[in-house]
Amino acid sequence: MAEGRDMDSDGLLVRLRRTWAQHLWLIRNERRLKEGQRLLSEMVEHDLPRLRARDAHELRKVHEVAGSVMLTEIACRGALMRKETRGYGPLVYREDYPFTDNENWLKWIVASMNPDGEVSLTPTPLSDEEMRWRPGREENAK
Repeated sequence: MAEGRDMDSDGLLVRLRRTWAQHLWLIRNERRLKEGQRLLSEMVEHDLPRLRARDAHELRKVHEVAGSVMLTEIACRGALMRKETRGYGPLVYREDYPFTDNENWLKWIVASMNPDGEVSLTPTPLSDEEMRWRPGREENAK
């Protein structure tokens, strides 16, 4: 869609889903994640400000797609930050980091927003209680 014209929420949702499928889903690597981040940043900077609604139903859709774009952009940044494969199944598999790295990455990536609306991501160690229940501990089987 040309710069400056109103943006349709349905069209943006289709682009968001395509970006997720091609760059963030299943098998990830840094190149695909960076390209996904570039596309998501374009959506945040250029497309979200152009979303318009003609009625209450479209307004709900505009808010829904805007939130989805912003959350997906944050998730992409977190996926780029994590230099390992973690979790269950292929949804968190990194080709460029195929192994789990508990020494460096047994932690949460916490997203927080400052008063200006900027989101920061901070790797945060697990609490003692969370460490007690981490996968692979023999005590968990009791």
